[in-house]
Amino acid sequence: MGEMVERVARAQRRRRFERTRRLGAGQPVGIYDPEVEPTANEMDDARAAIEAMRDPTEEMLVAAYPHSGVNREIARQDWQAMIDKALGGEHIIGLDPVVPIDLDEALK
Repeated sequence: MGEMVERVARAQRRRRFERTRRLGAGQPVGIYDPEVEPTANEMDDARAAIEAMRDPTEEMLVAAYPHSGVNREIARQDWQAMIDKALGGEHIIGLDPVVPIDLDEALK
Protein backbone atom coordinates (compact mmCIF):
# COMPACT_ATOMS: atom_id res chain seq x y z
CA MET A 1 0.00 0.00 0.00
CA GLY A 2 1.02 3.57 -0.42
CA GLU A 3 2.57 6.03 1.94
CA MET A 4 -0.71 7.93 2.44
CA VAL A 5 -2.61 4.78 3.41
CA GLU A 6 0.02 3.98 6.02
CA ARG A 7 0.01 7.60 7.26
CA VAL A 8 -3.78 7.46 7.74
CA ALA A 9 -3.56 4.04 9.44
CA ARG A 10 -1.00 5.38 11.92
CA ALA A 11 -3.08 8.51 12.60
CA GLN A 12 -6.20 6.40 13.20
CA ARG A 13 -4.29 4.11 15.57
CA ARG A 14 -2.91 7.11 17.52
CA ARG A 15 -6.41 8.61 17.76
CA ARG A 16 -7.91 5.32 19.01
CA PHE A 17 -5.16 5.06 21.61
CA GLU A 18 -5.72 8.65 22.80
CA ARG A 19 -9.50 8.17 22.98
CA THR A 20 -9.16 4.89 24.90
CA ARG A 21 -6.72 6.52 27.31
CA ARG A 22 -9.15 9.39 28.00
CA LEU A 23 -12.07 7.03 28.52
CA GLY A 24 -9.95 4.96 30.89
CA ALA A 25 -9.45 8.03 33.12
CA GLY A 26 -5.70 7.88 32.65
CA GLN A 27 -5.44 4.20 33.49
CA PRO A 28 -2.82 2.28 31.53
CA VAL A 29 -4.31 0.90 28.32
CA GLY A 30 -1.13 -0.24 26.64
CA ILE A 31 1.75 1.56 25.06
CA TYR A 32 1.39 3.46 21.81
CA ASP A 33 4.44 2.84 19.68
CA PRO A 34 4.54 4.84 16.43
CA GLU A 35 7.25 2.51 15.10
CA VAL A 36 4.96 -0.54 15.04
CA GLU A 37 3.79 -1.31 11.51
CA PRO A 38 0.03 -0.96 10.95
CA THR A 39 -1.91 -4.23 10.88
CA ALA A 40 -3.74 -5.43 7.77
CA ASN A 41 -7.05 -4.39 9.37
CA GLU A 42 -5.70 -0.91 10.14
CA MET A 43 -4.50 -0.55 6.56
CA ASP A 44 -7.91 -1.70 5.25
CA ASP A 45 -9.66 0.86 7.47
CA ALA A 46 -7.30 3.60 6.27
CA ARG A 47 -7.87 2.65 2.65
CA ALA A 48 -11.65 2.78 3.17
CA ALA A 49 -11.35 6.25 4.72
CA ILE A 50 -9.34 7.52 1.75
CA GLU A 51 -11.70 5.86 -0.76
CA ALA A 52 -14.61 7.69 0.88
CA MET A 53 -12.91 10.96 -0.02
CA ARG A 54 -12.46 10.13 -3.72
CA ASP A 55 -15.40 12.22 -4.90
CA PRO A 56 -14.97 15.82 -3.73
CA THR A 57 -17.99 17.72 -2.49
CA GLU A 58 -19.22 20.81 -4.29
CA GLU A 59 -17.85 22.90 -1.40
CA MET A 60 -14.40 21.41 -1.94
CA LEU A 61 -14.52 22.21 -5.66
CA VAL A 62 -15.61 25.79 -4.96
CA ALA A 63 -12.74 26.13 -2.48
CA ALA A 64 -10.27 25.08 -5.18
CA TYR A 65 -11.87 27.23 -7.90
CA PRO A 66 -13.92 29.96 -6.18
CA HIS A 67 -14.59 32.06 -9.29
CA SER A 68 -17.88 31.47 -11.05
CA GLY A 69 -17.63 30.30 -14.62
CA VAL A 70 -14.52 28.21 -13.94
CA ASN A 71 -14.66 24.60 -15.07
CA ARG A 72 -14.46 22.81 -11.73
CA GLU A 73 -14.20 19.46 -13.49
CA ILE A 74 -10.45 20.08 -13.64
CA ALA A 75 -10.31 20.27 -9.84
CA ARG A 76 -12.41 17.09 -9.58
CA GLN A 77 -10.08 15.21 -11.92
CA ASP A 78 -6.97 16.48 -10.14
CA TRP A 79 -8.40 15.48 -6.76
CA GLN A 80 -9.40 12.02 -7.97
CA ALA A 81 -5.98 11.48 -9.53
CA MET A 82 -4.32 12.29 -6.20
CA ILE A 83 -6.65 9.99 -4.26
CA ASP A 84 -6.15 7.19 -6.79
CA LYS A 85 -2.38 7.55 -6.47
CA ALA A 86 -2.64 7.52 -2.67
CA LEU A 87 -4.53 4.24 -2.98
CA GLY A 88 -1.72 2.75 -5.03
CA GLY A 89 -3.15 3.02 -8.53
CA GLU A 90 -3.09 5.35 -11.47
CA HIS A 91 -5.83 7.62 -12.72
CA ILE A 92 -6.05 8.38 -16.40
CA ILE A 93 -7.82 11.71 -16.79
CA GLY A 94 -10.99 11.29 -18.79
CA LEU A 95 -11.45 7.61 -17.97
CA ASP A 96 -12.68 8.21 -14.40
CA PRO A 97 -12.13 4.65 -13.17
CA VAL A 98 -14.29 3.38 -10.34
CA VAL A 99 -11.23 1.81 -8.77
CA PRO A 100 -7.57 2.68 -9.24
CA ILE A 101 -5.94 0.85 -12.11
CA ASP A 102 -2.39 -0.32 -12.64
CA LEU A 103 -1.19 1.89 -15.51
CA ASP A 104 1.51 -0.56 -16.61
CA GLU A 105 -1.05 -3.35 -16.78
CA ALA A 106 -3.58 -1.17 -18.64
CA LEU A 107 -1.03 -0.21 -21.30
CA LYS A 108 0.01 -3.81 -22.13
